[in-house]
Amino acid sequence: MYWEAYHKRYLILDKSGTPKESAFPFDSTFIDLYNPDAWEWYVRKIAALIKESGAEGAMVDLGEGESLVDVLIGKHNDLDGFQQHNGYVRLYQDAVEEAIRRAGKTDNFFAFMRTGTIETVNKFPLWLGDQNVTYDEHDGLKSVVNGTLNLMASNPRNPHVGCDTGGWTSYPFFLERTPELFKRWADLSAFLTTMRTHPGLSPQVNAQVWHDDVSDYFLHCVGLFEALKPIRDEAIALAQTESRPYWLAADLVHQNLPESATYHFYVGEDLYVAPVLDELYGRRQRVGRALKIQGKSILRFFGFGSHVVKAPDGQRVTTQVVLPKLGEDSAWVDIWTGLVARDIRTHVEADTTVDHALIEVDASLGRPPAFIRQGSKHERAVIDRISRNQRLLQEVENPKRHIVHK
Repeated sequence: MYWEAYHKRYLILDKSGTPKESAFPFDSTFIDLYNPDAWEWYVRKIAALIKESGAEGAMVDLGEGESLVDVLIGKHNDLDGFQQHNGYVRLYQDAVEEAIRRAGKTDNFFAFMRTGTIETVNKFPLWLGDQNVTYDEHDGLKSVVNGTLNLMASNPRNPHVGCDTGGWTSYPFFLERTPELFKRWADLSAFLTTMRTHPGLSPQVNAQVWHDDVSDYFLHCVGLFEALKPIRDEAIALAQTESRPYWLAADLVHQNLPESATYHFYVGEDLYVAPVLDELYGRRQRVGRALKIQGKSILRFFGFGSHVVKAPDGQRVTTQVVLPKLGEDSAWVDIWTGLVARDIRTHVEADTTVDHALIEVDASLGRPPAFIRQGSKHERAVIDRISRNQRLLQEVENPKRHIVHK
């Protein structure tokens, strides 16, 4: 395919006349989608591949991360390089959409994109790219919340934003996905519109969904995802009809929340989530000399450092949650117990002059802190579904037998 495109002059060339190389760590280049003949050729290739393979979906990677500014200026039109870079993204999505149509799969093909612009973000579900297998806010677990909240706020009509559960960027002896990280990530993914795992860049060193200490837990998270269907369906409808973000940051709804509520959010109008995004059990990582690039530690750049043992595995741990106050006629109900929050939690702070309470909640694995508005339309159904799914899992002798390994 490369040599065919090369000889047809369908590739983007740099100033020296050679194909523009990708910055990613593998040999690749770019089809000149601004060339109508090249765009048509690419569409036909994808459509044929879909037909021949019988594929029912595709993970459409890349398309957004390259600096094509210097090679696109004045090539096809008078737009500057930055405008043409964004235009390239639009042409990329258009080509995939047209290929799916020509393959006759418009209504039964699931494609999700890593790239988009304001013109294209409603066409396909999106995912956030290749997070590190860390907890940090720069490119780890916390960055999933940051990225999702920002993307949904800037384009609320597309609620379908996802991630690689567990993260992707991983290296032996350097960045390795632990079982706890995978589990915390699965907890968070259960509140999205899709749950999708990925083995990661270095599967051999990462905790995987088929491992004994992870698979049962992941099934538990799938049960939570299923139980939230009434809330999810309503939140998707609100996003698509009323432009209310599927995930909406708590501090965009309530004023004067403390910084500790940065990662708290609503799903729809009635579900309030305060995910656990830190390592609470942990294991001490022994790290040798930190590699340096331009005097900066690579370990620091990737948000990686030694993990301090917080609690023995299985021991109950707690975290603090900023819980917005509701009117006198309503309250928050714990989705795991069905009990009103004020009756089952220890209040650390309940100042009547502010519109929130700081409470201590159970942060044990398998119970991501989440609360549903008392008296809301789906309160009883969600709590009953969670209870039913937990009971079913306890009754199954070997939950792993229900997971299909591929």
